[in-house]
Amino acid sequence: MKPHKHAELIKAWADGQAEVEYRYPKDDGSWSLWKDLTQCVFHDWYEYRIKPEITQFNTQLHPVKELTDEEIESIWAEMSEQCDEEFIDMKQFARAILKKASER
Repeated sequence: MKPHKHAELIKAWADGQAEVEYRYPKDDGSWSLWKDLTQCVFHDWYEYRIKPEITQFNTQLHPVKELTDEEIESIWAEMSEQCDEEFIDMKQFARAILKKASER
């Protein structure tokens, strides 16, 4: 008999060895956000993973610097000019903000 598709995760979760998260396909074809698994329900069409460990951001190695509203608006305007589409990828915007802050 073939083991369940998610057998390893089911066992790890049931034995208390791992916190498991799941996400499911939405009607529009995208995926939901990851959520904590609280019940032993494993669907074939869901995706599961061991919950990633949260790491602390070391502010001594990477000092946090604040940007002014004007600096943030300037970065937004610069990215808007470079972008042909009606929206800007928020990850790109966040990276640009962090890069600018690290240069200060």
